[in-house]
Amino acid sequence: MPLNEEGLLYYVRFRYAGAATEPTWVDSGGYQDISGAIEEAESKVIGRIQWENT
Repeated sequence: MPLNEEGLLYYVRFRYAGAATEPTWVDSGGYQDISGAIEEAESKVIGRIQWENT
């Protein structure tokens, strides 16, 4: 997947989601927009996700 216009890709992360250390562990492919990553994350859980800074 090529980077978006800002040079970014968005990923879903569940494992070690609160950890800020490297290496980063991702649980999805990359998305050029955040809405695609949010949709992917919400499809993988039972219940709701509380989003911050979206």
